[in-house]
Amino acid sequence: PPSDTALASIRTAWHHLINNPEVPTIYGPTAQAAFRAIQLLGGTVVSAKVLWLILDLATLGLLIGYARTTSRCVARVALLYGWSPLLIVETAWSAHLEPLGLLLVVSVIVFVRAKRAIPAGAALAAAAMTKFAPIAVAPILFRRLGVRKLARESGWAFLAALAVTAALGLLPFLSAGAKMGVGLATYAEHWRFHAGAFSLIERGFADPLHARAAVGAMVLAVVAIATWRKFDAERAFLWVIGAGVALSPTVHPWYVLWLLPIAALRGSLAWLYLSCSVFLAYWGLDTFHATGEWPEPIGVRAAIWLPFWGLLALEALRAMRRKDQAIEREPAVS
Repeated sequence: PPSDTALASIRTAWHHLINNPEVPTIYGPTAQAAFRAIQLLGGTVVSAKVLWLILDLATLGLLIGYARTTSRCVARVALLYGWSPLLIVETAWSAHLEPLGLLLVVSVIVFVRAKRAIPAGAALAAAAMTKFAPIAVAPILFRRLGVRKLARESGWAFLAALAVTAALGLLPFLSAGAKMGVGLATYAEHWRFHAGAFSLIERGFADPLHARAAVGAMVLAVVAIATWRKFDAERAFLWVIGAGVALSPTVHPWYVLWLLPIAALRGSLAWLYLSCSVFLAYWGLDTFHATGEWPEPIGVRAAIWLPFWGLLALEALRAMRRKDQAIEREPAVS
C-alpha cells in the first residue's frame, strides 16, 4: 500500500492526496504498464491525459470502422462517443484510465466479429488486467467462437491466447502472491457510492455482504444466459458489464464509460441517459472536501436511476415487439 514505509523513498509532494493509502493497488498488470508509460512520458498529470487521449482517439477510430462494417450510421456513432460529455470530463479533465480498457474492449468486439480468436483472447486478457470485470465475458465468447479442434478461429484458440497473455502479464508480479488480490477484495467488500438497484436489493438481507453476494450471483446468471444463447461480443459486453454497473453498490461516474461505446453503436437511450445523469453523483463534492462525508440525497439518486430503468424497460419491450413481428413475418411451414 502507498502508506508502507518501504515506499518512503519514492513519495512525491502529493503523497498526502492519495485516496485510501492503506489499501494496496487494485489495478492490474496492463494498467501498471500504462502507468510506467506515463512515467516515461514525464510522469505528470498532463502526461497521463495525453496518453489517455491518444488511446481514446484510437478507440473512436475503431468504432468508426466497426460502425461502417456493420452498416451503422457512422456520424451518429462518432458523435455519441467522441462528443460524450462524460468521456471528455472523465478522460481529458480527470485523467481516469478507462480509455485503456475501452480500446481493448472494442478491439475484442472487432476481433470476435472477424473470427480472429487469438487476438481476441489476448485483447480480453489485457482488458481484464486493466480492470477485472471484462473477464466475465470469456465463457460467452468461447461458446460463440465454437469448440472446433485445432482451428485458429475456435474457442480453444481464444482461451489459449487469453491464458498465455494473462500469464505473461502476471509473471512480473507473482512474488506478491495472494497479496495481489487484497485491494480487489477490500473494494468488493467495503466500497459503496450512489448505488442504484443495490439500494433496494440490500433491504432483503440482514448482512450487507450477503446482498453483495446476491448481486454477484445475479451477474453470474446473466453470464450463464448469455453463454447459453451464444451472444455476440457486442451484446455480451452490453449485458454483462451493464448488469454489473446497474446492480453494483459502487457506481462512480467513470464506470459508465465502459458502456459508452456500445451505447453509441446501438443508440441506447437508457445508457446514453445514464452517461449524462451520472454527473449528478458529483453533487456533494464540496461537502466531501469539507467534512470527508459524501452526501447522497434520495432525490439525486432518483434522478440518476429512475429514468434509466424506465428507458431500459422501454428498450426491452421494443426488442420483444420486434422479435414477435419477425416471427409473424416468417412463412408458415406446410
